[in-house]
Amino acid sequence: MTPAHQLPRDAQRRQWLALWLARIALAGVFLAAAVPKLLAPEVFAADVQNYRLLPDAVVGPFALLVPSCELVVALMLLWTRYQRGAALLGALLLCGFTLAMAQSHLRGIDLRCGCFGAALDAKVSWWTVARSAGLSLSSLGVCWAGGRIAPPGGDDQTQARAHPAVHS
Repeated sequence: MTPAHQLPRDAQRRQWLALWLARIALAGVFLAAAVPKLLAPEVFAADVQNYRLLPDAVVGPFALLVPSCELVVALMLLWTRYQRGAALLGALLLCGFTLAMAQSHLRGIDLRCGCFGAALDAKVSWWTVARSAGLSLSSLGVCWAGGRIAPPGGDDQTQARAHPAVHS
């Protein structure tokens, strides 16, 4: 694979645009997931409790922490400087959600996924597990690509700052 700094400018632009669109899409998903949970934390807390994974004393704080993290991920995905950290945190959250849904489905627990709080009444299924896993892989892709694809334009100094290991 040719490093991004050695590609023709139009190819660099296409790669950067694809990364930008992926970041916007993921930010939208995390924002759509966070807002309903923050507006109705009691609904999300009930969803979390139904998974039967956490002690009752932890459910309330967890139900506030998760959507707060989702909101931070959504906002930080919009800044190039923080895209990789945000994407990594997002992938970790999504991996946790994927594992929680898979274990509940395997245990035969019939429950709402709680993925989008009260805004979506989706039951846990292999579809929701696959959706979460796919989003996690997308987030990991943004994390990986975010360190390799610089914004188009700029001179060699800009490219060197974006990719110091390549220019060493």
